[in-house]
Amino acid sequence: SAGSRIAYSLDLEADEEINIYLNGVDGLDTYLRIYDADGELIAENDDFDELSSGIEGFSVDEDATVTVEVATFGDSEDGDFELIVEAVE
Repeated sequence: SAGSRIAYSLDLEADEEINIYLNGVDGLDTYLRIYDADGELIAENDDFDELSSGIEGFSVDEDATVTVEVATFGDSEDGDFELIVEAVE
């Protein structure tokens, strides 16, 4: 909903590469952020493909748990989304 963000924990192994995509349903303008264990922003994307967000080839140097945060641009919209996390082959 407007004004809120949803956070997911993701455990990664060192040098494991992943792609993360956040697709809004019915034109929802998404915003994707990744934070390290200390809460520091380490990656973000607003418009990967028009209104959707994505980060490709993301990896960490050592085993770590990161937080993937999904939201809308300006935290201003309500709607549904699809979050995809996939290993890079």
